[in-house]
Amino acid sequence: MAIASKKSAATESVSNEQLFEMIKRLQAENATLKAAKSTPANRFTVKLSPSGKGNLCIYGLSRYPFSFYRNQIEAILENAEIIKAFIAQNEPALSKKGE
Repeated sequence: MAIASKKSAATESVSNEQLFEMIKRLQAENATLKAAKSTPANRFTVKLSPSGKGNLCIYGLSRYPFSFYRNQIEAILENAEIIKAFIAQNEPALSKKGE
């Protein structure tokens, strides 16, 4: 029974002002987390690193990393406008992750 009385004494020692301050702090944290979560769903957090074989590894797009040689990435970047135009032209036929 001594344990129960200690718990109630500890609970009673928190004032209403402290509870209101805690609620305000938690509401602010909640708003911050919601704002961070509201980033566009079609954006990925990408991490790049070189592999032991000299490839460029791209993490964060899927479960496993994509590995490309430097010239492959350069070719993709050089043709970025063509790729974007293709995606825009074929948008109904292409799906997005999670859809």
